[in-house]
Amino acid sequence: MISKFTNWLIKTDAWGLLLRGASKLNKKISGHPASFPMSEYHSLIELFRNDIMSDQDVLVFATTDVRSVISRGIRYLTKGHFNHAGFIVFSDNGFPQAFHVTTDGLVKQDLLELLRNIDYICINKLSLTEDNYKKAEERFNYLSDISQSIKYDYNLMLENGDDKFYCSEASFFILDGLYDDIDLKPEMIYGIKVFPPSAVTRLGEIIYTNHPLLGKKK
Repeated sequence: MISKFTNWLIKTDAWGLLLRGASKLNKKISGHPASFPMSEYHSLIELFRNDIMSDQDVLVFATTDVRSVISRGIRYLTKGHFNHAGFIVFSDNGFPQAFHVTTDGLVKQDLLELLRNIDYICINKLSLTEDNYKKAEERFNYLSDISQSIKYDYNLMLENGDDKFYCSEASFFILDGLYDDIDLKPEMIYGIKVFPPSAVTRLGEIIYTNHPLLGKKK
């Protein structure tokens, strides 16, 4: 009965309404301090500065705030450890930024600001060929160009319009066909094709994580 109800819910607009309501509710009742150790931010800065990265490397991340209503729901439905995903890019002065889709649309924010609101993060390094890296850059630029019109896809469906994305869908949009890895493909969940946030943690090489189920950080 529960699975049939869930299946119906996801396939209707009721799912989007539920997620919108849960998002607002979560902001009102969460109130818990995120547990990511902020002292680790400096370790991440050193890691990015010292880690050997080629011009064709891309950094992806997945995060979770374990006490969040939304996070619990997404992790339950996708059977993964994370509920959010995006990319790490660098500002002109070299500081790391999160390039990701949130309920506010496509945003680029200081990584430090993201870390203040999460409990766990996993950062992976993906090495692309020169040609594929150029294609990824073009897709980055495309999303940046339409950032003002991007709306969060509460229905969590791939190919649900050119201006509707959810977080890991944007990751899939940029990397689709560019990374030779069996895990880089959508999954069928309750009859809907989605790209789960946890999928990015299986790509390339984990260069940092504080999640207890993924081992110690590098």
